[in-house]
Amino acid sequence: MQDQLEDTTSIPSHIMIDQPAPSELSSSDDNSDKPHRYPFKLTSFERRIYNVSSVFENLIKVKSEYAKDPKTEQYFSGRREEQLSNRLSDSPSPHYRISYEKSMEQLSRDNRDCFGGDRVQRFLDMGCSPGGFSNWLLEQNPGAAGVGVTLPNENAQFKLVTDGTLLDAGRYQIIYADITTFATEAVSRGGNPLSYLSSDASDVDSEETQRQFVEQYDLILAGAFPTLEGFVPWWYRIQLALSQLLVVFTNLAHGGACIIVVKNKPFRWLVELTSILRTSFTTVTASKGSVILRSTCYIVCREFHSTPEHLETVTEKLRAALTKLQDVSVDTPPEHDNNDGYRNERSMPLLSSLSDEELFEQEHEFFLEVFEPQWLVQYNGIRKVQKRRT
Repeated sequence: MQDQLEDTTSIPSHIMIDQPAPSELSSSDDNSDKPHRYPFKLTSFERRIYNVSSVFENLIKVKSEYAKDPKTEQYFSGRREEQLSNRLSDSPSPHYRISYEKSMEQLSRDNRDCFGGDRVQRFLDMGCSPGGFSNWLLEQNPGAAGVGVTLPNENAQFKLVTDGTLLDAGRYQIIYADITTFATEAVSRGGNPLSYLSSDASDVDSEETQRQFVEQYDLILAGAFPTLEGFVPWWYRIQLALSQLLVVFTNLAHGGACIIVVKNKPFRWLVELTSILRTSFTTVTASKGSVILRSTCYIVCREFHSTPEHLETVTEKLRAALTKLQDVSVDTPPEHDNNDGYRNERSMPLLSSLSDEELFEQEHEFFLEVFEPQWLVQYNGIRKVQKRRT
């Protein structure tokens, strides 16, 4: 997937190392800021989660220790250099594509093999480079057809190489485009975001072009994710995620599924997002896939059941949020320079008008149900590395 996850250190999910005690999920806990010091700067919503989730608390503490170890920086610097070198190569290694094929296989296995065996007929893969997810879906669903969207190779962090894959077969079409661009067009001009997606950029306004990709997909992969780009403005990550969600909610078939790549940090906007997913899909789970050490995971949503009224409400919220993000100044102080609890970033209400306290009371149990297992996997992975180093 374009601009996807970087770390593919694989640790079996059954390994449990120094497992923290389960969280106390009672909303009667005092969620105000406690007098103790936090290992990292946290947003106001992260602090609320920290104060009720021993799993998240232990993860934050072990991440603080892990970050201070010089070997950690050496490891990730080495991985970054390797990936940058592969990006510049005229013959990129198939390693990254294959690693994502394995991740897709694991995601399907974790969800009753729902993504193979010709259970997928039509899919859309946003952020499809380096092609692992799409290629696996084409291999495991011989009757499926798909569309992949990615940045041009000169701009992509992972090049899309079709040699030795099914990606150049007649049942798969690759479109080179910036997802935020055609989503922004849909917000400003109205209509379905995919009506602004074209295989012929010079003919984007023709009626035929506008109908080209607007259809109901039974699986949509929202996998475009910024990586290998150094500092990324806080609002861009959210804009990219919500742009893809707008595509999901305007093009996913009833009963369909979507897979979303997110940072698994409890920012307010992510809690708002999981609230919407909870009311729109029968099943919402998460998986680390093969990405263990980094704070990233896949949200897997199955059996889409949104009513027309609910769908209209959700899409209007997404359009309003994207409009709000467009108005955010790029001169906003970066979060690491903001000493007031990051109040101007990532804590901005986008998809809900509830106060932090109200949103927390309403959604924190479901949020922890989805994300605590992912925090635990990450915690165990870091502890395993630490024990190996001693």
